[in-house]
Amino acid sequence: MTRTLLLTLAVGLIVAFTVLAAAPTSTDFSTFYELDANSPDVYRVYNVRVEVEVVVVPAPVYYTVTYEPNGGAGSAVSIPVESGSEHIVADQGFSWYGYRVTGFNTEINGAGMPFHIGQEILVTADITLYAQWSQMIYTVTYEPNGGTGSVTDVAVKHGRKLIVADQNFNRPGHALREYNTKADGMGTAYAIGDELTVIENITLYAIWVEMFTVTYDPNGGAGTTVYAFVESGSVYIVDNVGFRRAGYYFTGYNTEINGAGLPFQIGQEILVTADMTLYAQWERVMYTVTYHPNGGAGSTVRIPVESGSEYTVDDQGYIRAGYRFDGYSYSDNGAGGRFKIGDKITITGNVVLYAQWAPNIIS
Repeated sequence: MTRTLLLTLAVGLIVAFTVLAAAPTSTDFSTFYELDANSPDVYRVYNVRVEVEVVVVPAPVYYTVTYEPNGGAGSAVSIPVESGSEHIVADQGFSWYGYRVTGFNTEINGAGMPFHIGQEILVTADITLYAQWSQMIYTVTYEPNGGTGSVTDVAVKHGRKLIVADQNFNRPGHALREYNTKADGMGTAYAIGDELTVIENITLYAIWVEMFTVTYDPNGGAGTTVYAFVESGSVYIVDNVGFRRAGYYFTGYNTEINGAGLPFQIGQEILVTADMTLYAQWERVMYTVTYHPNGGAGSTVRIPVESGSEYTVDDQGYIRAGYRFDGYSYSDNGAGGRFKIGDKITITGNVVLYAQWAPNIIS
């Protein structure tokens, strides 16, 4: 019968004892061994021949693969790896806000041997792998959201500021009010020119408002038609657009050309719910033609006349003893020109006509 006992004598040494029974007369194990009364776990061997075979097994050599976060958050990780074996580069959960791990390198500045996650390394010495970082790049997307125009993507590095820009989107009957992080306008709003700090991918949706047109028509006055675009449902203040008309007073606006509609004055508020036209309203400037008897008998007569109209000089029946009527003049002494009854005068201002008198000559 053969029994083998393995004993560890020292680190890295394993001794195998082969016990050969000499001509056993019994198969009873106690024929060759007896339990030591003082040590229950120890057997005494007798009546045997012992051959000792010593097998020396070298202890394995281990090297350390060290992962360094290299500026990121997390602790260095050291992994023992048996010499000559393969080690698979693994993600160690390092993090750095605004950055992502692009791999590892044997140099802190990335100038050494690069390794990507999942790559195998043949380990023959200690090695340190430094995490390599790249600043994250996000996409800001402009979305026309019902308008016409192409979706625009802008690449922005983490933490950088973006100036919100007009993308020339268009939507008939509407105007761009703003951009918003929600398509329904319930997110964060940004006006064109606002600064946006980019820390993630973001979509900016065009937010449209229905627009109506308030049209100013000069209605015979001097000036070109003026258009004002007003958001639906908003309050609009009637403006002075500078129309003029010679010989007329501007009296306001009206929704009908003949003044039979709704009247509006400059500065008045309008709730705009549809397109509308405001027609300038004009009233003739009135001047006065005054007849003065200038020493004759009769009363001063005042006649209102529309600006720009032709007025026919009329006889007011003035008389003067010893004189005969000799027409009218703009001045009492006749130095301002002479007008006889029936002459035409274009009225551009107030006019005073003084009766002119010539002495009667007795022959």
